[in-house]
Amino acid sequence: MLILTVVMMPTGAAKAEDEDAQEPSDVYLISNYEELKAFASLVNGGNQGANAKLTADIDASDDNWTPIERYSGTFDG
Repeated sequence: MLILTVVMMPTGAAKAEDEDAQEPSDVYLISNYEELKAFASLVNGGNQGANAKLTADIDASDDNWTPIERYSGTFDG
């Protein structure tokens, strides 16, 4: 069983913006499978340096997962 958690801005996820927040403003917060898929699409679409933080467990066992390729950012999770 694969469990992942990711927050993504392109799919409605919030990108950390608060200067007082602990996360830098260039980190995508991923909290559900749709946000994880959107992040994978972002990275596979050419933004290999995007940074993300997984904020919840994600269950991707009911779907065909397309792996993230050539990733050079930071993924905290």
